[in-house]
Amino acid sequence: MSFGGKSPYRSLASKAAMLLYLMIKNHPFQNGKKRLAITTLLVFLHKNGKWLDVEPQMFYEFTVWVARSPAELKDATVKGAEDFIRAHLVDVSVDGP
Repeated sequence: MSFGGKSPYRSLASKAAMLLYLMIKNHPFQNGKKRLAITTLLVFLHKNGKWLDVEPQMFYEFTVWVARSPAELKDATVKGAEDFIRAHLVDVSVDGP
């Protein structure tokens, strides 16, 4: 997606961070927002040849942090999500994620 020929996102990690944030915070579903956001994020990354190398518990705690973040700290939360994703982002290997 682009606006005026330019993407509003600096990188794949920034796009992924916004996707995760909005899936959790915009309440698209009554239940399961964090689980669906994690699944959507991983599918998005895999489609782009990437994956997250992170322990499941750490990933869960991170999504809880995003979910509990105050709306007025959206920019800082998205930046934190981008940093988290970038820190754990790996290429998808032929042998699996």
